[in-house]
Amino acid sequence: MSFCPRAFALTWLACLLVCGAGTAQEKEPDWSKVQIKASKVSGNIYLLEGQGGNIAASVGEDGIVIVDDEFAPLAEKIQAALHDLKITDKPVRFVINTHYHGDHTGGGFPFIDVASGGSVQGMADGVEKAIAQLPADVKVIPGHGQLSNLDDVRAYVRMLRDTTAAVQKALDAHKTVDQMKQEKILAPWAKWSGDFVNQDTFIETIYNSLMNRPGPFVKHN
Repeated sequence: MSFCPRAFALTWLACLLVCGAGTAQEKEPDWSKVQIKASKVSGNIYLLEGQGGNIAASVGEDGIVIVDDEFAPLAEKIQAALHDLKITDKPVRFVINTHYHGDHTGGGFPFIDVASGGSVQGMADGVEKAIAQLPADVKVIPGHGQLSNLDDVRAYVRMLRDTTAAVQKALDAHKTVDQMKQEKILAPWAKWSGDFVNQDTFIETIYNSLMNRPGPFVKHN
């Protein structure tokens, strides 16, 4: 495959920004109505948006590699969207799935799978390491959400660090999770709240991370 270092860095960071945006209990979509939108990011890198997580596509002279592939019923539509780019007639040769959640795989607060060994601290550490190795003008395709830049990613890490500090402060004051929720200790970061991972849910996530508890308080498909 024909890869450039910057494209690979973009793909790597996309793998790190693993966020959730739906639950297993949601009603299954009408797949026939889902449309796949393809747009150019930079060079030979493209963003595909449909139902679930974003897809990053690197188009090379000898084929295509995609990062994440959304839901199985959308496979033909994804292939058609790639073909409609009219950049190459080569097939998809590799699919890199960042994790096992069915929708890709950002959002508001991220879904961090504490029950499977993830942690808020580990997420922040991983993204900071990626930031240090990326050029200032890099474009970032998050697991969910709009195309971003390095400033957006730095803001994301600050949110993770600051919300963790807020929960740690409450823990040091011997407050329970219910008290943290009642006092709305994450209200300063309300803009990050979403339908799936809201302030209360993220308090639980951070609490489980800090206490090294598997949970799960939050379930994903």
